[in-house]
Amino acid sequence: MLMIRLVGHGNPGILACGSGISLEEMLAGDLIKSGNKQMLRTYHEAAANHALLAGQNTAAQSLLKGLAQRIAGNLAGVEAGKPPSNLNLVDLVPLMLHSANAGVPLTSREVRWLHERIKQADAHFRSAGLKPVFNTFDPTTPDGTYAYEPPSVGIQITELGLPLGTCASQYRNTSGRPLLDCALVESWK
Repeated sequence: MLMIRLVGHGNPGILACGSGISLEEMLAGDLIKSGNKQMLRTYHEAAANHALLAGQNTAAQSLLKGLAQRIAGNLAGVEAGKPPSNLNLVDLVPLMLHSANAGVPLTSREVRWLHERIKQADAHFRSAGLKPVFNTFDPTTPDGTYAYEPPSVGIQITELGLPLGTCASQYRNTSGRPLLDCALVESWK
């Protein structure tokens, strides 16, 4: 609702979402299904981005702090070997990347964790077993049915471009640790 209000009116009006993490969400904890948790995350990210676009900096700062809180809480559980039961590990990647692209500064710990996911995805997508999926017109590829969207490890294939936003986003926070060597990325123009 906050994002829609910001798009339509440019201000939050009576909608005060604070950090973007509701009391109901905190109390429900692991009872919220993974898909519903991802909807809450994306609404939160959308509200933060539209607060920035509307110049509502106080609201944006609160929402970005809430996104940082989501990252820290989920990653702490993952690293302790006790991730939230409703957390699909590949969903933590877009939370971190979308949040960084909105202005949440990533920590060294978070960047190391993301680098590991990128390495996993690279190894997975280059594996011999997926070669036919990416080379369907190669004469050596056997006839058959292949996944339109191949299974992903580390990062969903549909989200492989998100790390580039950490170099290109107008809202990136330069006080965070860099995920990519942005000078190198920009040199590829």
